[in-house]
Amino acid sequence: MSVVVHSQPDDLDVQSAVLDIYSNRSTPKGVFLPELLEQIFEHIALENSLHACMLVCRDWHTCAARVLWQKVVFEDTQVNHFEKFEDFASVFASWTPPLHTFRRLLPLCDMGAFHKLQHIDDECTNCEHDDNEVLALRAPKLDQDASMVSSNVESYRRGLRYLSLRKVKDNTINEPLTAVARYARQLTHIDMYICDYLSDTTVMAFITPNLTNISFAGCHQITDISISLIAESCPKLVHLDLRACGAVSDVSISQIAQACPRLRHLNVGRIREGRRITFASIKLIAELTNVAVLGLAGCDLTDQCIEVLAHARGSGLERLSVNNCHKLTNRSIRNVLEHCQRLSVFEMKECHLIDDWEAITELVQRQVLMTLCDQQNRACVKWAKSQGKSVKVRAPIK
Repeated sequence: MSVVVHSQPDDLDVQSAVLDIYSNRSTPKGVFLPELLEQIFEHIALENSLHACMLVCRDWHTCAARVLWQKVVFEDTQVNHFEKFEDFASVFASWTPPLHTFRRLLPLCDMGAFHKLQHIDDECTNCEHDDNEVLALRAPKLDQDASMVSSNVESYRRGLRYLSLRKVKDNTINEPLTAVARYARQLTHIDMYICDYLSDTTVMAFITPNLTNISFAGCHQITDISISLIAESCPKLVHLDLRACGAVSDVSISQIAQACPRLRHLNVGRIREGRRITFASIKLIAELTNVAVLGLAGCDLTDQCIEVLAHARGSGLERLSVNNCHKLTNRSIRNVLEHCQRLSVFEMKECHLIDDWEAITELVQRQVLMTLCDQQNRACVKWAKSQGKSVKVRAPIK
């Protein structure tokens, strides 16, 4: 479950006020087990359903809020999504934005779902009106219930497990992120996608042994410095996405291989700096981890590397991308065909030294989804026709 920032601000404001009213209802009589209730809430798929649960009573509100705050996502499809992240940081981490940032935030609408924390102490009273009981919202008294607010914020800090921030071009990204990292010590998933100014120092502030899934795809300032610390500190790591992180090299990837045996997903594909990832580190990844999904597009690989990978992982390899690995030949495709029986996706676009169309046709007949460039696809179809066969290469859905 998650707090995904995609609602219109006005809707959030209305929702915030309503939630504050309903959160003060007393708990229905009977046995109340918060742990059991939270387990149930975690299986509710739709966030709107959880929002409805928050209206039942104060205790349901508290449990549902904790589940919602386990996953916080700032989508790039929303207008001002980074400004809303800064607003989140001010509540979650008591971060005070610099003066220039504060001025920029002033015109924005209230965050609603996040500012609800600051007004959790709003009270509702029962009023008599035409013999009907109505709820009236009383003005907040932050000075009286500051400890309650602090307690709720602290519970959200402990509960946060997943943080995602996407396509941030603002060069002030590191300040609020560092503030959030100070309190987000229970994170298991962190996803920063194409954040141009994300630095090693900020990444290192988030690193704890709890992390299992890490993605810095497109964050080109990330280097071996932070990835080496991940290797040292995150033995439970299963997912590492470093696409387009051209400064990351064999040095830190070798350390990941040696320290993270549970690793199942690794992507070090790149357009530039392919020479930094070679046989030296991928051999260790193949031999020392449980890697099943491997992205190596644009890396400086040879047939020897693919041979070792195919032999070491065998049927454990499920998805492999070697797009733009120009040194690979038919020897590589034959090793993949013979040893990787459970392969479901194979991407080999622009690998023009591979022209064993018989092997490729056999992979297609196994229902392997493949990525070929137009030139390769035409050559494959032409070969199949010459053999009296029909072949239709299907690409994986991105």
